[in-house]
Amino acid sequence: MNGRRMIAFGLLWTALPALGLTVQLASKTTAELMTGHAMDVWWLLDALRLPCVWILIFSDLGSFVAWMFVLSEFQLSEAFPATALTYIVILLGGYLVLHEHIQTAQLIGTLAILAGIALVGRGTRSPS
Repeated sequence: MNGRRMIAFGLLWTALPALGLTVQLASKTTAELMTGHAMDVWWLLDALRLPCVWILIFSDLGSFVAWMFVLSEFQLSEAFPATALTYIVILLGGYLVLHEHIQTAQLIGTLAILAGIALVGRGTRSPS
């Protein structure tokens, strides 16, 4: 694996899930802070004053840049299954940071996602 591909691999398995979690936590925080505001231009201007909105914007932008780098080094069919890891990270983030409860069905679904990632990963051949 060359240097660029190793960086892309690292981004895929660490930065992208972390950025995805950051986007979702910032989104949830924004939604809670903006509850009760009419969805109009003033809503947008008020939202842009919130630090969590800027965290959301820059995290999403960082995710876009990281994903473009990953796709420059991996086939879409190789890289995309790993994005399912973000679902797991967000579920755990909701539990740990927002104190949301994890339902049994969510836990089973998370285990199914992990199994799916493992199965897809076994079927992906690694170029030499």
